[in-house]
Amino acid sequence: MISTNDKLSIFQQLVACANPILFTQYDAQTFQVFTDDAQSVSLLNLLFSIDSDPQPEMPYEVKFEDLYISNGYHPIVCTNSLGMVWISEIEERNQRPYRIHVLGPAFVNDYSSQFIMESLSRHHLSKEIQKDIQKFVTSIPVVSIIRFYEYGTMLHWCLTGEKIDISELMYIDLSKNSDLDIKNQAKQHHGTYLAEQRMLKAVHDGNLQYYKKLDNFASTGYTEQILSQNNLRYIKNYVIIYTALCCRAAVDGGLDVETAYTMSDQYLEKIENSNQLSSLHKLSDAMVRDYIEHVRRAKYSGSLSPQIRMACEWITLEPQLYNIHNLAEKLGYTDYYFSKLFKKETGKSVNEYILAQKIEVAKELLISTTKSVAEITDILAIESQSYFTARFREATGMTPKAYRTQKRAPAPYP
Repeated sequence: MISTNDKLSIFQQLVACANPILFTQYDAQTFQVFTDDAQSVSLLNLLFSIDSDPQPEMPYEVKFEDLYISNGYHPIVCTNSLGMVWISEIEERNQRPYRIHVLGPAFVNDYSSQFIMESLSRHHLSKEIQKDIQKFVTSIPVVSIIRFYEYGTMLHWCLTGEKIDISELMYIDLSKNSDLDIKNQAKQHHGTYLAEQRMLKAVHDGNLQYYKKLDNFASTGYTEQILSQNNLRYIKNYVIIYTALCCRAAVDGGLDVETAYTMSDQYLEKIENSNQLSSLHKLSDAMVRDYIEHVRRAKYSGSLSPQIRMACEWITLEPQLYNIHNLAEKLGYTDYYFSKLFKKETGKSVNEYILAQKIEVAKELLISTTKSVAEITDILAIESQSYFTARFREATGMTPKAYRTQKRAPAPYP
């Protein structure tokens, strides 16, 4: 079995094959750095903390309990006012912080040396230090932002053996906040889960009814907070990440890989070329709609009638609101005719389909909220908690409480 150190060594060599990105390790207790290049470490810390006032000796004051999310530490993406990006993660040993691994800095778009030097001049650095920094900056590579974020997921796998998506990274913009409220950002990270999963499910299912619920989805997470930020790079990063997630959801939903990735490339280019917050918002909305429509055509062309397809979309969005009677009434059918047609086209009875969607929503609520099983039973309009538990066990192989425990292991810190 390959050790963690061997994985990290291979990871570092693989990254270096594509980009000369620095990989630095700190002792999590003493913050001693494991490298003999003192000048590089000094410059790294200076650049990382350039937006802090006063500048700390270390990149930031680490409060490990604030960084612990769900069942462990996740990679943290940090950016500063100079356009530099880092990814760091805490390694555990015996359920305690052991080392801090930092990949970077890198640039995710072309930069201007003159702009960087003008920015540094505002910090009253000596000419000697500015000269060292200018030389150091020229060695920092420009990396595709998606690739850089994927490096973060690779680093996480090396440390934990767990596969995660780039949506599970944490993001900190050092240029916006010198007093890092990491704990609050961790809570916001959890708050995005339900909204993101519902919107990605809309892409996966090719569900156009999603747009009628877009405002509701936004209010369940921090989508509105993201879009209200007054930082162009921050929102670009967010939209780029979400484009990658939508692309993968579309492929999983049945869209061919070539079409999905061609669309992704086109939108990524538009996002990077955009210089207005309003245009980024419109691009994000257009991108999601485009993917949904493409998946819808790929998934449903000829397989479902428009009426049954619409019924499936209604149920997927809000399964607790529907039954055979009100669905049939909305479509202008009798209950009997609608039931027969639905079973013929989908292979499931209306009640089976509704229950399956309720179980999916229950999974999301168990992971992303602290609502009790009884509360979830009521929210989903299921007849009793015992019936819900029995059906949930049939679908997942475990009880709702066991499912929550498995997906949301408690943090070891108070």
